[in-house]
Amino acid sequence: LDLLAKYFKDPRSYRADWGGVDPEAYDVILRWLAHDDLMFFFDVIGESAKESHWKYRKAFWKAYLQAKKIDGVWVVFSGGVSGAMLRRKRNGYGLITDRAQPEKCALVMRIQHLMIVEWSHDGSCRIWTDEKGNPPRLYERSYDRRGLMDGASEVIPHHGSENGNWQSRIARCIVAETGIKVREKDWHI
Repeated sequence: LDLLAKYFKDPRSYRADWGGVDPEAYDVILRWLAHDDLMFFFDVIGESAKESHWKYRKAFWKAYLQAKKIDGVWVVFSGGVSGAMLRRKRNGYGLITDRAQPEKCALVMRIQHLMIVEWSHDGSCRIWTDEKGNPPRLYERSYDRRGLMDGASEVIPHHGSENGNWQSRIARCIVAETGIKVREKDWHI
């Protein structure tokens, strides 16, 4: 990824520049970038949020990623994220253009036709299960905060992490909409 970042543009933002790349190789690169973004997101919130706000979320989403069930990941920062933090980000990201809590960021993900926004800190997870709610799109350079929140089919607060409460709710939603299952033992801490 360091080599790609140094010599090539991010394939998620500059798809046309990657048109001649074999689709299988392109998918591998997207998986690498998804893993990198997911880990970066949890590093960022790990620096400013309570451990209870991120430890369980990291385990949950990492299980889906390792099972190759997440089709795309994109990190979105609010305006309060430090320049030093942005310089650590070696590939693309989005920015929230309107007023948001300065330290908050979001992880935008796709699992098949589902769009999922996982907010940092004490923010709830939001899932769009169909096109009616105007879900956010992956790989945009800028986002309106309301666009990352409004119209979601499911809004799941992160209560009962130790007991797997919110994790089970999200997992049931994913199974109901896509048929994708990840074993509880892979995400339960």
